Amino acid sequence: MRDQLDQVLYVGKARNLKKRLASYRVANPDRLPRRHLRLLRSVTRIELRQCPTEAAALTSEAELLRNLRPRFNRAGTWPAPARCVGWKMCAGGFSLEVRSFKSDSPTTNDDCFCSPPVGASAFSLHSALVRLFWVALHPELDLSQLPQGWFRWRFAEPVFICVNQNSQPVLEELACRLESFFQCRAEPLISLLRDRTARFTHSFDKSLSESDLQTLADCAQKLRGKAAVSDPAAATSP
Repeated sequence: MRDQLDQVLYVGKARNLKKRLASYRVANPDRLPRRHLRLLRSVTRIELRQCPTEAAALTSEAELLRNLRPRFNRAGTWPAPARCVGWKMCAGGFSLEVRSFKSDSPTTNDDCFCSPPVGASAFSLHSALVRLFWVALHPELDLSQLPQGWFRWRFAEPVFICVNQNSQPVLEELACRLESFFQCRAEPLISLLRDRTARFTHSFDKSLSESDLQTLADCAQKLRGKAAVSDPAAATSP
């Protein structure tokens, strides 16, 4: 969105452009924040850019926000802290946590693996992995028996998932596929987790599991997009 001097006021991304623009048509002062009203009063032109994929759109939006720092954007105008997901096989279970990513650190440290930097997505990805892994490792339980606090969409606290001896082979397979997930080979992990959640019949359990699986799919798409920029051959892996 640009003003009469052609300065960029706001940068945004929309999957459904018609719906997004329709939300700005009625500037009701009783419903919209003052900042939004000031933006709508200042806009004289809207410039559209079509991107081939969701990952490309996210990358383009992030670059424009950091380079232009539009007046009416708040999030994304400064580089986000580099965060990653760390995981470790432990005696009797599996630990997952959100970590600060350091480019000069190895991807493994004392048997702890770290994902590539995923920014703020690390929180929602961490939460989705915690819930999905717990479900996969406890086939006799449903989501109503999740530990307290794990229903939240995103949380950053380190988590330890306990497993019994019977679930150890499944845990080893999950850990192997998780490592492949961050190497742009997402389908094996997503497929296994989808199979392990297929038993759910309650609408709430199914909805939450599908939402978490979609979080993984969205993250995989972003990782492929980043890989395509740095190494086109790496992004072609299934």
